[in-house]
Amino acid sequence: MVIIQGEYSGTQNFVCLDISFLEFLQMAFLYRDLENMLDEWDDGLDEEKIDGFKKEINTIKSNLYELYPFQYF
Repeated sequence: MVIIQGEYSGTQNFVCLDISFLEFLQMAFLYRDLENMLDEWDDGLDEEKIDGFKKEINTIKSNLYELYPFQYF
């Protein structure tokens, strides 16, 4: 189980994603790749790429994209 703090002021605001450390690393690498794509594409990403990213995150755990506290889209 991984707990992510992010930009919170206290531990009462932590979000439990209920994923293993390996799954957390997989998610982190996918978000790193997303950040790189957003840097490269000045016009942003099209709906197909956005949907693909969300589906890829949700293959780690069902609804993981929705649980992640920082929404990109």
